[in-house]
This record gives sequence, structure tokens and C-alpha cells, in this order.
Amino acid sequence: MGNCCSYQNPPTHLSNHNTPDHLSVEESLQQLINAITPRVYETQEQFIILNPLILATMEKLKKIVVKDSPHFKMQDLISINGNKKGCYRLKNGTLYSGDWLDDMRHGYGKALNLDGSYYEGFFKQDQYYGIGRLIFHDGDYYEGEFENNLFNGSGIYSSTFYYEGEWNNGEKHGQGKEIWPNGITYQGEFRKGQKEGQGKMIFNDNSYYEGEFLRDTFNNKGTFFWNDSKKYVGEWRDGVKEGQGQMIWPTGQEYKGEFLQDEFEGQGQMTYPDGKVFIGYWRSSRQNGDGAVYKNGQLYKKGIWNMGTMIKEIKK
Repeated sequence: MGNCCSYQNPPTHLSNHNTPDHLSVEESLQQLINAITPRVYETQEQFIILNPLILATMEKLKKIVVKDSPHFKMQDLISINGNKKGCYRLKNGTLYSGDWLDDMRHGYGKALNLDGSYYEGFFKQDQYYGIGRLIFHDGDYYEGEFENNLFNGSGIYSSTFYYEGEWNNGEKHGQGKEIWPNGITYQGEFRKGQKEGQGKMIFNDNSYYEGEFLRDTFNNKGTFFWNDSKKYVGEWRDGVKEGQGQMIWPTGQEYKGEFLQDEFEGQGQMTYPDGKVFIGYWRSSRQNGDGAVYKNGQLYKKGIWNMGTMIKEIKK
């Protein structure tokens, strides 16, 4: 198989491959992998990628744009230079073509990793650093800022979903926007890979939630707007209405009080479109227990309810 490039000796920390007659177990396994996966051929200057999924992504993305950001300055990145250039196969099987410094990848370069992923961008002391692009073997990709081989700073990740925003140590962290194929979008805060903090989620039927998130779900205080103009304002727990809240219908009907598992539960007040008001206890969204009905601001009737039906009237 030979070295990636034959025109200069590899850095000291890289290894020469064995001859075909003396293949190691690892190289024998790699030959088998190469037989069933898109092959990578080597030239005097660089390697050539034949994986059609990676090529399609590269064609779509075009050239990497190096620009200033809060984390990296363009001039600082451009000034990262190695003292030589070269194309080699590393000990771990990675093919690399680009700048070197002190036997480490340093500057601008391209790498094809043993797992089939492809990276192009800046390196610092042998690690992805600054602006770069990592395309996975299936065509998914990340493009943005790196540090210590991880997504760090601002970047775009495109897979079964699309995310654009801030990253910290490989996880979505900070402000970002997430878009799913079914049309659901989220824009707001992330923490350690999950939606957490203030955000807005819009569903494919144009209903949406705006408020606090925790562990990827509605939590604490928030407002949900249905596409029929119905609205809930109040407290949430693990994605359901729970605690104090207010439900408002476009007809003018309104409930204000306690919720449990998306139902009216506990004390609450319901105002009906005809102006009547029920104040009392609820269970599973039906009047249950002591309650009173008011009409035109005056007590109309008082009694005890059982699952929506008055079972006993209490005289005024």
C-alpha cells in the first residue's frame, strides 16, 4: 500500500505501512473494509474522495468561508502556518494533506478519517481548531468553529434535523435554531445539548409555544397558542399543563385556576360565553365538589357537584 505521498519522508510520529506480503491484522481488516466501502485513492499532492454522499455535500456547500467571529479572528487563523506541507497516512489510518509544524498538523489542511468522515479547515497542534467543516460518511455535516477537535463556538449541523447556533464542547449550548423535516422549529436557548431556558417552538399546524423549557420540554412558565386562537397561559411540568394557569377560548369562555396533567384540577373559575361564572372545585376538567354559579355578578345557585353534575343544591 505504501505511504500516502512518496516525495518526502513522513514526520517522525507517522508510521510506514507494511508491504503487501507482510500485512498487519489491522491492515488486513482495512483491506476488507476498503472492498465494501467507497475507496479513497492517493496522489502525489492529496487524496481523492470517491464517496458520492460526501461529494454531494461538498458540492452543495461549496468553499469554506473564513470570517471573524466572537471566538476567532480571520487574521489569526490565516496566520497559523506550518513550516512544511505534505500528504501522509497517519498511524491511526487517517489520510492528511496540508500544513505541518513540529511533526503535527498545524495550519490549513484536509483529512480523511478511518471512520469515513472528511474534515477540511484549520488545525492547531494536531487538532481541529478555528473554522472547519466535518462531513460524515453518510453526508451529514457540521460547518463552523472547532476547538480541541470538538464543535465549539458558532456552527451549523445538518442531519435528520438542521441546527444553527452556538456550541460548547460538542454540544448545543447557548442560542440556537433547530428545524425538523416535519416542519417543527425551535428557536431559543440550549444547555448541554438540550432545550433549556427561554424559547419558542412552532408546530407544523402553526400552533406554537413560547416560554421556558427544561430537558427538551415545556417547563415552568409559558404560553401555548393553538391554530384555532385558543390560548393557555401558565405553568407547565414535563410538557403538560400543571400548576396555576389560564385557558382562553375565542368564544370568550375562560378558565382560571389549577391544572394537573393537562386537566382542570383543584380550585378554579370558569366564565362561560353567556356570562355565567362557576367558582369551585374541579376534577378531570369537570366540576367536582363544592361550587357556586354566578349570573350578572349575583349568586345564582350554590351546591355540590359530582363529575360535572350538581347532586345537591345548597339554599342561599
